[in-house]
Amino acid sequence: MNAEKYAVDKFISVYKKLPSTSSDWNVVAALAYSGKETIPGEKAVVTPTPEPTPTPAPTPVATTLTAEQIAIGVFGKIYGKLPSTATDWTFVKYVAYGYTPATKDINAEKYAVGKFVSIYKKLPSTSADWNIVAALAYSGKETIPAATPATTTTTKTTTATTTTTTTTDSAELTDAQVAIGNFGKIYGRLPKEAADWLWIKYAVNGYTPTTKDVEAEKDAIDEFIDVFKYLPKVQTDWNIVAAIAYSGAE
Repeated sequence: MNAEKYAVDKFISVYKKLPSTSSDWNVVAALAYSGKETIPGEKAVVTPTPEPTPTPAPTPVATTLTAEQIAIGVFGKIYGKLPSTATDWTFVKYVAYGYTPATKDINAEKYAVGKFVSIYKKLPSTSADWNIVAALAYSGKETIPAATPATTTTTKTTTATTTTTTTTDSAELTDAQVAIGNFGKIYGRLPKEAADWLWIKYAVNGYTPTTKDVEAEKDAIDEFIDVFKYLPKVQTDWNIVAAIAYSGAE
């Protein structure tokens, strides 16, 4: 009742007349009961706060990268951009899945190993590392420098030549004999100095330095490729690389 009295009084103050028509009384009812007015002596009508709309749970993000995602990251590290051209995507494919050429290009592979070492400051060792080397060598992304032609020296001998045939009781050479043969192939002489025999020891047994010399190892790989015409792959190859890098033989 108090609310209706208040509403009638407000109606009169606003319209300067008493409510008489149905529309007038509708206005009075709205003033009294809509909650829009603060009625003296009445508790204010509290409009309930709507429940907040729940926020959808975020879509889970995969924490394991695919081979191609990793390869795209490798491309970005080397070239500082995302792949876009067909050649770029060939590079990504070779990094992700590897590549074996029908005909090896030793010069391109030698260049690729050198670039890998200059970027990652280590020698390639895992299959993922060698995939990167293959991509650098064969994707077409790199401009491979032309190979330096080998210099051939011809010596004319006027003395008579005596041919000596040496036989061995065993058809198989020992590891040390193989190492001596490889030493001669690389240096064009037999071992004689202490460093030479250290080379033989490393070539037979391998060697792991306390502190790696990446540049020395890179140069050793280059020399290995120059001499043997293929990339070091098996343990005996890597023993030779270690011998070249760390024995001190020249």
